[in-house]
Amino acid sequence: MTLSVCVFDEVTKEAGVGLVSCVGGFDLRKTCFVVPGIGAGAVQASALLDLRLFDQAQKMMGELLTPATMIEVLRTVNYQRFLSITKGHEVCQFGFVKRMRSGEVLKKTFTGSRCFGEKNDLSGVDGNVHYAMQGNLLRPAVFEAARAIFLSTSDFPFPERILTFLGVGLEAGGDKRSVQTEGALSGIIQVARPNDPVGKPYVDIVDVDSQETLKNLTWRFIRQKVRKERRVNGGRVTDSLRQQLEHFRYLEDHPGYRGYASRVA
Repeated sequence: MTLSVCVFDEVTKEAGVGLVSCVGGFDLRKTCFVVPGIGAGAVQASALLDLRLFDQAQKMMGELLTPATMIEVLRTVNYQRFLSITKGHEVCQFGFVKRMRSGEVLKKTFTGSRCFGEKNDLSGVDGNVHYAMQGNLLRPAVFEAARAIFLSTSDFPFPERILTFLGVGLEAGGDKRSVQTEGALSGIIQVARPNDPVGKPYVDIVDVDSQETLKNLTWRFIRQKVRKERRVNGGRVTDSLRQQLEHFRYLEDHPGYRGYASRVA
């Protein structure tokens, strides 16, 4: 199971990406990326068979190429042999959201015909936010549930919106064949403001080889955000943050969150 979303706000120029996968032990920073002020991309999940795909995709994000052209270029990469499998781009999913130099924001997704299990992808725009979503080994109803919650949280900042999207995808019945309680062993979320240094987004959280990947990602982000808000607001937490935290119901049994929630309430 792999589920990801790439987002870009054409007004604030903020870019974000989130990805969870049932595959552990890989550096997920080689599956997705954000480029401050430009956009975000996901190159999943069998793209890990050949990391040249990621390197090429990240390089093209800074060039005068549309997302559609980027995907066409990636489909020409000659794959290395892995476990005697040489299916090329047809085992991969790609998704890109990119602000062109003209100011127009373009997005494009691709799912190979031999990508594992049930697979879905779509792109669209919700107000000022452009998005590209990809998922495999996910039933269509699960993918649609994640999309629906994404569209219903337009008032959320990018990190919370991405985490909620990923969380609903798992709660709604994401593939559980690899772990006991969750459909993911690894995950990543990155969000960059337009002035962030390249390679240093202000949100950059990775969890690898964990049976509670999504909970760990969310908990680390919440702890970071609550600490910052308390510094800014003289030790207080605002009502808006409390309301956002209520959406992360799957954290209720996380030991770190339980103690934190009682102090935030």
